Amino acid sequence: MKFLDFLLGRFKAGNVIATTGDAAYVLACGNLINAALNKQVKSYEGSQKLTKEVYSFKFVVGRAIEDIITIRPPDVSVYIEGKGLVYVNVLGIQFSFHALPRTPMLVGYQRSELNKPQEWSGLRLQPIAPLILRWAETVLLEEK
Repeated sequence: MKFLDFLLGRFKAGNVIATTGDAAYVLACGNLINAALNKQVKSYEGSQKLTKEVYSFKFVVGRAIEDIITIRPPDVSVYIEGKGLVYVNVLGIQFSFHALPRTPMLVGYQRSELNKPQEWSGLRLQPIAPLILRWAETVLLEEK
């Protein structure tokens, strides 16, 4: 659960992303949480119906993407499709997220010339979410 502490600590500090490693790690955390909640990936075997609050991590991911847009860390690019699907490429690894909060900043970026199209890489990260998290931890640690 150290990734949750990392996310919450960054969020409380006022910024989520400052570096490429931060981007890799926060997006890998979001991917891991998404994988745990995705019934098709079968990481979550619970019998309870999940509440909408479980998906509040998407607010933190959306905030992280706003930071990426503002700070523009090297080797990180963002593309927001017309239907709201968001692609973020970090060092050649492409994360994708649906149903992120449509903040004014994200809508403005989507309409801007900075929003460069990305084709989907075809690699599904949720089934390998723990491996992606380890990769992101390595990227983050190598920056320090």
